[in-house]
Amino acid sequence: MSDPNINIENLLHNKHATDMPDDMQVVSDVIDHYQAQPLSPDAKEKLWQNAQHQHKHRAVSKWGERVSWLAVASLIAVLGIFGFYMLPTDTITNPAVQQSIEDAMLFDAVPTMSDAFGFEYGVYTPIMPTIDATSDLQEAGAQWVASHVIFRTDEPDQLQAIEAQIETAHSQGFKILFTVQGVFEFPVNPDAYYQQYADFLGQIASSGADAIEIWSEPNIDRAFPREYLGVEHYAELLTVTIPAIREANRDTLIISGAPAPTAASEAFPDQVINDDDFLHDLYATGVLEGVDCVGMRYMEGAVPPLATSGDTRDNYYTRYLPTQLQTYRMLVSAEIPFCITELGYFAGEDMPDIPMFFEWASTTSRDEQQQWTREALEWLSLQADVRLAIVWHLNLGNMSPERTAYNIGADTP
Repeated sequence: MSDPNINIENLLHNKHATDMPDDMQVVSDVIDHYQAQPLSPDAKEKLWQNAQHQHKHRAVSKWGERVSWLAVASLIAVLGIFGFYMLPTDTITNPAVQQSIEDAMLFDAVPTMSDAFGFEYGVYTPIMPTIDATSDLQEAGAQWVASHVIFRTDEPDQLQAIEAQIETAHSQGFKILFTVQGVFEFPVNPDAYYQQYADFLGQIASSGADAIEIWSEPNIDRAFPREYLGVEHYAELLTVTIPAIREANRDTLIISGAPAPTAASEAFPDQVINDDDFLHDLYATGVLEGVDCVGMRYMEGAVPPLATSGDTRDNYYTRYLPTQLQTYRMLVSAEIPFCITELGYFAGEDMPDIPMFFEWASTTSRDEQQQWTREALEWLSLQADVRLAIVWHLNLGNMSPERTAYNIGADTP
């Protein structure tokens, strides 16, 4: 079942079978394929029952609708392999695109998305004064653009610039997500800073932001102050910030900060918290009940998107998109949907100097990058608990070598 060469196009267009197989063992094998740890027989049986229910009623998830994500976890696992088996033909979106997007180098072909669960995608891309490649993004089906902000108490004009970005995005037909980072060193009174940060995010929401990610990589000290690194501090920040956003604009999607995928806590105990431990403990606090989705980032793929083995480094679960997503849903008991706020494949082939620690992508080509990015989006559109994915990055200039290699809009490596 762990075939890295599974064709996602076949998942979306397999017209040879119109009904989901009723063989429990087949479904169990599919569920096993996409999880890092085995589920109990009772859980598998419940997943199977709910899969039948969803298939029968062809339920479609809606934005803002809190459903039992354990109930749709069967679809998540089953659709990963069977795809069309559980989707009626009218849920497959084939954008009417007359012009090739090849020149823009977004993907190797226009993504073919399923609209069964309301999945949407976008890119990090320049927003001021206009959005680059607007028509190409629209033709490729992108609905979102995203921007990264660092909140600083001594920059009073920040909000004005953000409001201009919101206006630009909306005027060109895009929703906009802001990932809002804080400073790397808190002032003497962190509680006061938490409140200032929360007030700022409330202002962004009030200005019309469609989604806000509350910090990014809060489990490592390069993003969150080492002195306050820990689930309890980030949970406190969420406790203050979530209601500030919700009260300012109930339509703004609230995303918890995507942890950095890492297993380095033993080597750097005061600098790193493993992402699975961080998410497990954060879920245990109960604070994630207030978010619309859990942030996730997948940026280290060196194999096709559906592979669950074959990485030359090791088989750690974050190497593979399916196993990372499955592990995360297990950590939150499949109760909260996900927003992938950074999705990217490093293309290192033909680069004169591969940045340190990026050697694992030295053979990944630009063609593979574009193909895998498209296929990842198509597969994610089949996941019932993934609301949104943001591709990192499109057409950003003046980037560091490693970021340039993630840039799907670059003409040269």
